[in-house]
Amino acid sequence: MKIGLSIPNNWGVADVAALIEIGVVAEQHGFHSLWTSEHLVNVGYVRDRIGEAPYYSALSILSALAVKTSRVLRGTSILVLPFHSPFFVAKYFATLDHLSKDRAVLGAGIGNVREEFEAVGIAWNQRGAMTDEAAGRIAIHDRAR
Repeated sequence: MKIGLSIPNNWGVADVAALIEIGVVAEQHGFHSLWTSEHLVNVGYVRDRIGEAPYYSALSILSALAVKTSRVLRGTSILVLPFHSPFFVAKYFATLDHLSKDRAVLGAGIGNVREEFEAVGIAWNQRGAMTDEAAGRIAIHDRAR
């Protein structure tokens, strides 16, 4: 059995170094993988849960974990594709995969907080099509790597 751990980058932890330490300790205790979650803006149920506390970038936390751990897989659960350039995501994950010696996993999705899409100016009803297009571009970039 393989057991992963969700790093609480989305729970308002004040000390970002403590998040990285959670990943280091998890690796020392034999966890198979470490996962981060994404929201770009603090709205909806996220704000209800953590108020004004910090919600750290999923990608930044994964980068820090890449240099502080040596064995565990690390990935996003999930990265909201409509919020990102597919070329940025492809380049970022190719770099992260290299930094972590082939231990990066891109978990991607369409997003689930309507207020967040409104806050960043992306049409809620277009998120599925945007995700499909981004996923296709990322796959093309990955094959060209």
